[in-house]
Amino acid sequence: MHPKIQKTWHILKTAVFFLILFSLLFATSIINYLLTPKIAHLCDFYDDRNTTTFDVTREECESQRRATVLFIVFCLVRLISNKFEGFIGTKFLKTCSVRSTFPGRHFGAALGFPFLTRSLSNSIRVASAPIFLVIIFASTSIAFYPYAKDFAKLSRLIYNAVQRRHYLYNRAMILTCVSIYFYFSTVLIELLDVSFGIYCHQTIFGFPILFPNINFPLFLFILHTVILQHHRAMPAIIYEVNNEDCFIQLNRMRCITNKDCPQMSTAFPLDAPPSKTTTIQRRAFDGRIIQIRHYRELDDILPCKVSTTVRKVSTFSSRPPSYAVPPLPRDLPSTILDLE
Repeated sequence: MHPKIQKTWHILKTAVFFLILFSLLFATSIINYLLTPKIAHLCDFYDDRNTTTFDVTREECESQRRATVLFIVFCLVRLISNKFEGFIGTKFLKTCSVRSTFPGRHFGAALGFPFLTRSLSNSIRVASAPIFLVIIFASTSIAFYPYAKDFAKLSRLIYNAVQRRHYLYNRAMILTCVSIYFYFSTVLIELLDVSFGIYCHQTIFGFPILFPNINFPLFLFILHTVILQHHRAMPAIIYEVNNEDCFIQLNRMRCITNKDCPQMSTAFPLDAPPSKTTTIQRRAFDGRIIQIRHYRELDDILPCKVSTTVRKVSTFSSRPPSYAVPPLPRDLPSTILDLE
């Protein structure tokens, strides 16, 4: 494929990816904004002879129907978004060791039930009862438990990574700290909003942003992926296979869980055979040399498969180094008498 066509195709795929991501994040909010006039017309059948009764009843009617519609839309969006999250995990965290132990994917549709129950309870005048608030808060806490558990695991992983200096650059640590802060803030705000509805109606350019208008489980999964995506480059290791007379170089990338990543680590044979390599040349290798007997021992040692592409060793030249003393420059004195 031509380089320009390949670059254009890459830009197009990136644009489509972010367009789908933006649509899934704000799909419920956009639908809520578009259906607000139609939901209001659904309550036109109420009698308007009593103005006070009409206002209260109409408000309750609109609230119930809006909550029901948003709950259905939120569940459908989460169903599609869950598949998209699986694609993101497969794309960026394919065989990473942290992927299998800590995926961070949750369907999240159960979060809509406390919201729907609290919204429908306004018409029966039990929304302010203490026992009802306790039940709603307990059910919401159970629904939010997987996210709170993930936050605790992420915090522990980040703390351990900082202790062993996993982050070599300040920008990586800053990005991780900002991500975990937004993760905690999102979980706390949504927990209080779903349980008690303590926040007033908030919009951005007319689009509501409180639950369930924002697909916050997808947002939390993105933050989860950003935190786990950082890897640290470790010193290379070169395995000398005696029976095969070859060198296998392993370039390791370590996950935040302090394990070698199978996806980002690479292993490849070198073009220099051990039988023709001198001691000086071995010292010039980029990595320490470990001797093994058989090639099959690498299956239990390497975190990834060995590539079939042989790479050229660039750390030393094919000719042995010369130890001859270079001649003195012509403009320097050759004897002590010349100094006078």
